[in-house]
Amino acid sequence: MEMKDFILNGDILSLQVKINGDNYRFLVRWKMPQKPYDETWKLEGYINVVTGEKDLTEE
Repeated sequence: MEMKDFILNGDILSLQVKINGDNYRFLVRWKMPQKPYDETWKLEGYINVVTGEKDLTEE
């Protein structure tokens, strides 16, 4: 897996990831943890850069 093109806009992080030769664009949102060791990033969406489809086989 290769990650590049990190763009932070407010609380949204956009990044491009190459998985098994396919390029994806992921959007994740930072959130304030509710308790210690809580999740701080939430997946908002992803798309295959070439086809424009959500097609990851394992989500």
